[in-house]
Amino acid sequence: MPITRKEFEEAKDELAEKSLEFLAAHPDKAFTLVEIAEGMGWKPSWGLFEAGNIAQSVGFLVGLDKVKRKEIGGGTHYAISLPLVR
Repeated sequence: MPITRKEFEEAKDELAEKSLEFLAAHPDKAFTLVEIAEGMGWKPSWGLFEAGNIAQSVGFLVGLDKVKRKEIGGGTHYAISLPLVR
């Protein structure tokens, strides 16, 4: 069901918020997307669609400089930007 433009503009991106909260709770660590998803309670049985949404949300946070991204040892890792930016 559609929502109004006002509702859209006032709403928070819940998945991005959860991703940011997870990373902020672990400022001394960096995680892969799978580790972030699992840390947020994602189960493989939920499927790839939800995992893709998490990846998009984390990518959005990287674009806002709230999360840092690095290719390390053949894998991509993400960590909260320091100092903590909310």
